[in-house]
Amino acid sequence: MPKEIVFVTPYPTDRTIGEGMMQRVKHIDDCLIGHTRTYLNIRLVRAFRKTEIKEEQLTILTLNLFTHFFLILQKFRQADLVYIHSIFNAFPALPFLKLHHRKTKVVLDVHGVVPEELAFSGELKKSRLFSWVEQEAVPYVDTFIYVTHKMKGYYLQKHPGIRNRNHLVYSIKPNMPAGLDQGLLDKTREELDLTGSEVVFIYSGSAQKWQNVDLMFQCIQRLQNPNYRFIILSGEVEAVKAVAEQVSVNTNSFIFRSVPPSMLGYYYALADYGFILRDDHILNRVASPTKLMEYLYFGLTPIVKLQDIGDFADLGYEFLDYRSLNDNLPKRTSQKNKEIVLRILQDPLKIEDVLFQPEALA
Repeated sequence: MPKEIVFVTPYPTDRTIGEGMMQRVKHIDDCLIGHTRTYLNIRLVRAFRKTEIKEEQLTILTLNLFTHFFLILQKFRQADLVYIHSIFNAFPALPFLKLHHRKTKVVLDVHGVVPEELAFSGELKKSRLFSWVEQEAVPYVDTFIYVTHKMKGYYLQKHPGIRNRNHLVYSIKPNMPAGLDQGLLDKTREELDLTGSEVVFIYSGSAQKWQNVDLMFQCIQRLQNPNYRFIILSGEVEAVKAVAEQVSVNTNSFIFRSVPPSMLGYYYALADYGFILRDDHILNRVASPTKLMEYLYFGLTPIVKLQDIGDFADLGYEFLDYRSLNDNLPKRTSQKNKEIVLRILQDPLKIEDVLFQPEALA
């Protein structure tokens, strides 16, 4: 029997679907497509007029916390299940968690360690705010969902009072195609002027400081192999180029592109190694970066600064420490990395069964 599910999060759009969080939102939505789903994008400012998009069993609402307070409360109380994506969205949901009927089950998909992430970024006031939000929200949550076992362990250590709740580890599923069009792959290779004999390195991501793009360019600067090729994929191409200029690296032979998510696989399929230089911090130790999943899916060998990212070290993934970069690296495809992601994708666990049959967690 279809259930009434209220999600507290914006719904993915063509513009945002490339973001890791939005890919997670879309995947969970796809798993629950047979139910009535209402998405609440609750704004503290603006959105004074309700905007509503309806499509079969899907409703997307953009609402103002204050103007539409009682409408939001009504949605919470009518729901069989309230699914909150991340502590970021627990903030506007908090008043309604305190007022909702206990018959409505509440799920928190943790996504990441928000207060720690904000503190790492230097946003200390926001970090304190969301630390308070987290402490206030977790008592109202019936089921916690994590992207890694490391995150589950950290959360239980941080909040020992929630040990008697339901806890589920449900890995991020990369939004990758089942297969690539060979003609389009060949065309992409030709456009990039690749013959197939080059050793190809790729970076996919933003220019944000925590991505350590400057360190990546410093590593590349030391390499002299004329058979190496470097592909940089980013929605912030000019910002990434600016970092390269600061490091004084010659990027004349680099390939810079901004491509839609649907095309990422065609670039990954041409690469041998992928940069993911995360710092040794709890937010990275418990994470499951979408980018890393995508690299492994295509058999790339990640070039890492922190080896112990999420559960991947426990799963035995193959990687290359950034300090070991040299001019003698071979072309390679890691079958082991492919197999790790395939095992994750083939996990028979159905999120629907867990959410509506709590005993399945026993």
